[in-house]
Amino acid sequence: MVYKMHINLSPGVEEVAVTSPAQDPDIPNPKLIHNAIWVKAYNNLKNDDETSEYILLDSVHSMKTFYIGMKEVTTRINWYSEMTDQLLQQNERPWQQVRNMLENDLCEIYQALLFYQIKSVCFYYKRQFEVYIRAMLKVDDWHGDLKSIADLEQPFQAKITQYRIELLVNTTNQFMSIGKDEAKLKYHDIMSSLFLIDPRCQMQDIENRKDKVIRDVYKWFLGCKEYQDFTNWESSSASTFLWINGQAGTGKTMLLIGIIHELMDQNPSPEAPEVLYFFYNGKDDNLNHASALIRSVMWFLLQQRPMLVRHLSEKYDNTKEKIFEGRFAFNNLSSVFKSMIQDPDLGRVVLIVDGLNECKDDDREQLIKFFQELRSTAPLMKCILSSRPLGEIEISIESAMKKTGFYTIFKLDDCSLKDPINIYISQKQLELEEIHEEYLDVEAAGNLITQLRGRASNTFIWVSLICQELSRTHPSYWSDILEYAPEQLTELYDFLLQRLEDPRPQMKTRFSNCKAVLALISITCRPLSLDEINLLAPLPKQNSLAVVRECRSFLAVQGDIVYPIHQSAQDYMSDKFEKLRDVSRQKVHLDVYRLSLGEQSGTLSEQSKAKESKAIYAFFEEHFLHWVEAMSLPGTISHTVSLISLLQTIFETNPDLKLSDFLSDGKRFLFKNLMIAGSAPLQVYDSALTFAPLYCNVRKMFEHELPRHISRLIVFESHWGVLRRTLDHCYALAMSFSPDGHSFVKSWEERVSVWDTETGYLRTSFELSGPIACVVFSPDQKLLISGLQDGSIVAWDMTLGEKRWETSVSEPLYFIAFSSDGVLMAVASDGDLHIFDTIHRTPRWHIKGDDTAPKYAISMLDFCPNAELLVSSCSGPVKVWNSKTGELIHGIDLSHIIDQSGDEPTFVAFSPDGKLLAASFSTAIYVFEVATWRKQWEVETKQRVGAVSFSSDGHQIALSTYANGIQIFNSETGNCLGEIGRAGNGGFNLLFSPAHPILASYVYNCMIKLWDMKLFPESANALIPAPHAGIVVEVRFSPTGQQVASRAGGMILVWDVSTGTIQHTFHTLRDMAEFMEFSYDGKWLVSYTDDRGDLKIWNTETGELERQLDKSNMCDRNSERSSGDERLLMSNSEDIFEEFGFQLGTLRTPTEIEFKDGWIVAHEKILWIPPDYRPFEQSYAIYNRLFVGGTGSGHVIFIEIEA
Repeated sequence: MVYKMHINLSPGVEEVAVTSPAQDPDIPNPKLIHNAIWVKAYNNLKNDDETSEYILLDSVHSMKTFYIGMKEVTTRINWYSEMTDQLLQQNERPWQQVRNMLENDLCEIYQALLFYQIKSVCFYYKRQFEVYIRAMLKVDDWHGDLKSIADLEQPFQAKITQYRIELLVNTTNQFMSIGKDEAKLKYHDIMSSLFLIDPRCQMQDIENRKDKVIRDVYKWFLGCKEYQDFTNWESSSASTFLWINGQAGTGKTMLLIGIIHELMDQNPSPEAPEVLYFFYNGKDDNLNHASALIRSVMWFLLQQRPMLVRHLSEKYDNTKEKIFEGRFAFNNLSSVFKSMIQDPDLGRVVLIVDGLNECKDDDREQLIKFFQELRSTAPLMKCILSSRPLGEIEISIESAMKKTGFYTIFKLDDCSLKDPINIYISQKQLELEEIHEEYLDVEAAGNLITQLRGRASNTFIWVSLICQELSRTHPSYWSDILEYAPEQLTELYDFLLQRLEDPRPQMKTRFSNCKAVLALISITCRPLSLDEINLLAPLPKQNSLAVVRECRSFLAVQGDIVYPIHQSAQDYMSDKFEKLRDVSRQKVHLDVYRLSLGEQSGTLSEQSKAKESKAIYAFFEEHFLHWVEAMSLPGTISHTVSLISLLQTIFETNPDLKLSDFLSDGKRFLFKNLMIAGSAPLQVYDSALTFAPLYCNVRKMFEHELPRHISRLIVFESHWGVLRRTLDHCYALAMSFSPDGHSFVKSWEERVSVWDTETGYLRTSFELSGPIACVVFSPDQKLLISGLQDGSIVAWDMTLGEKRWETSVSEPLYFIAFSSDGVLMAVASDGDLHIFDTIHRTPRWHIKGDDTAPKYAISMLDFCPNAELLVSSCSGPVKVWNSKTGELIHGIDLSHIIDQSGDEPTFVAFSPDGKLLAASFSTAIYVFEVATWRKQWEVETKQRVGAVSFSSDGHQIALSTYANGIQIFNSETGNCLGEIGRAGNGGFNLLFSPAHPILASYVYNCMIKLWDMKLFPESANALIPAPHAGIVVEVRFSPTGQQVASRAGGMILVWDVSTGTIQHTFHTLRDMAEFMEFSYDGKWLVSYTDDRGDLKIWNTETGELERQLDKSNMCDRNSERSSGDERLLMSNSEDIFEEFGFQLGTLRTPTEIEFKDGWIVAHEKILWIPPDYRPFEQSYAIYNRLFVGGTGSGHVIFIEIEA
């Protein structure tokens, strides 16, 4: 019920008088009576009449109370009227009874207020004399009425206040409840995204697959000083980092599980630490990297302490689940984990990590650094790690131990595990007695224990493998097994593998199936299910479980999943792969790939494949360029290459060749144009399409898209050639491929850059303190070594992106090489040869060079793939060293062979199999047999040669020359297979990728070129023959613009501008012309040769040589004058210049376009010119809107832009 009352009454006598009803004429005027009463009262007061004073004052007080009361009552009614709707809203059912009580109280107050108002209305209509008398006699008792109202209001106001407070508390609780629900939902969302594996389930799975943890076996470790010191939280000097290492089978995993149980079984108390743990698994790609550890332990910690999710919440809001993925996941999560560990509400924490050696090599060092950082950032956290003995871990920890005593190394290999192993053997005895209860007597059991204890080495796995073999063998044969079983683990696996083989012919299939399964398990990156094994082995009649059970000395089955029984078994199967299969590891990988792909596409008929290929081809036929443009806009153009590669794989066997041909063509189109498509996507339709080879599929298919504003352009490629791409703005002084071939590094001045070989995109770059002489990857690809010209050697960590270490030699440095195992690093500096031990970063041996030798005496170094030999070369001599001792094994002086002396460098390279050594010097290449050092073949090229390199398969040798580009030879016979590329101002530096058929070449101050040698020699001659034999160094228009001249070497060509054809060829013998110039009327062309001092004047109409001047007719070169960019010719025979009409100065030609930074520009960028079509340095000329440029390949291009 809602009450409202609006009364338009205002306090005050005047208002009452105004709002009073009209008076009866017979009734005396109230105003006159009122005034008379006040006059009487005043007179009484004046006369000090006490009696009259009290009477009159009572009347006045009564009337005053009445008016004040009217004001208060009117105000209260209006206020209660407005408040009622808000106070008694029907919105909360639990509060209905309270509101009913307030409603009753409010009704009583309204009644009192209304009574007062009604009484006052009646009072208004009384005669004034009566009012006066009633006031004196206090008949109306206005004061009492107001007090009654106040008495009602006071408890009501208290109730309202309490009601409001309770209502506010209730509302606050509701908001808090909603907030808790939202926080709970967010927590579960984060936990769901963060989840990778529950470490508790991981530990339970290990215990189920392996032997049950026996406390008596590991309790010896709990009493060790190292463990006691580690678990001492009270001592400020106690160890906080414990590394337990040991060889395979020493029980590290089971020991850590025992420690986990001990720590978790402690009496719960505020001081008890939180125990976090994780088990690395090298066979599972989800569990063998650094971020897997952080994600798992963070999830585990948040399971126990949900309030710590606040440290992750903000980052998760910004990135969602992406924070847990990608290459930066570890860095993102490690910072969050550190803040969680430092939370004041957390307390002590113990982190236990097993199997660090099964973590990826690249991530392992990152983890070690992370653990060391935890020591300083989280003083209440301790770590236990286990792994096999690893050099990089030991070096890092020993280095930390020198700085602080908080690190402890516990080596199981140095401990006698005799007592724990004896306890373990006793447990195994009970299990064997239970299995062979019918056949085993007490004496045989005793002999078993005696022999096992006598033969067992310091490893639990040996006992486990032997007992497993005994469990499926009759006790009468146990003595034979124990007698012949080797003590070394590898030999024991050989023994167990031999026992799988049954000599009976009918059992050969079983042995073959077992080996097929073991080989399959050895190459896969995760544990396989039984169905997967049956498919991929492949096995007949779905009997994978039976075969796996036969292999139980190597494999274990948990549910439906098959695991290696131990990491040592996995290592054995990988190392001894050739014993399991008579085909290569690559062949088995390929078979697995094909079987997997076949299973995935098994339901896809050939007819449906054909339909899909036609649909894809139809899409590309209409939208290929649109697709490339669309992929370019968001910066994902590099993904197009991967997508096309995927399509090529899917439709590899498709009978319709149209799609296959287009995919190959489209891939080459993308390779060439990835850079420009990524930076200027619309140039896909202009530059990319315009400069595509004349007969390529993309150009023919989209010929209608060719830009109309380019009215003329001559392309000199007929089809795709061996040149895969030229990297724009990618100059190199030194270059090297990564061992896997996926990346290459190059240096230029002080900057080092790492590029993706496939896409040509920059991966990372950094700057060093001085000019760089050489760059090389370490064999494990973890480090990038840069040698500076001042002798400094800087190692850059490729994982962390920071400098790892730095050393130096005392002389200028020229070359660095690594042994294949990464243990040795060779450094050549000013004739000296330094060999460093990379593990300890200490010098191994040093050969002092001859002081009389040239400054770059050692020009090249290369290790033999077996890491036993090191070859060094200088100007002629080649020396082969024992890489371990520094002993000189063999020497060859090539300068004596070809009767050549000087300071030309000698280049050397070992073949990938280490059987051949190639050397290039002066004008020849030599190949020697390493076993006998007999010269196998040699080729005299009759031109200066440069670098030499073997292909990854060793079948080809690439040799750079100064005239004919790159020559390719058969490494066995020495036959020249062909030539690619053109030389620059000096020979090419070149090197093959160690893993792919990719050849990289570069000339100082020129761009890097990547050659696809899979297409050699079929596509070696894709270029239309060049009119010039060398680099075009100058281009000049005639003043009329009707002719243009191009100059290269000793030849000048004059072109008809209208047709783009050659009109005349002028030869300047073998000399390099210094410059050329047209006469002002374009009829004559003058050329000058600096070395011989010859000046020749040619007739551009007839092509004849009109005049030739020698030095006797010429002034000294110093008398030439120049102004700005104009060159002047001065001659003692000035009459000759006047005769032929040469002006003193270069003639300017009108231009409407310009060439800038690889672009043709007319107020804005019009056309991007690819590096292969780009003019060499300043060898171009412009006349109005026609651009003519000379290239490094000897071609001359004409590009005309419409107005």
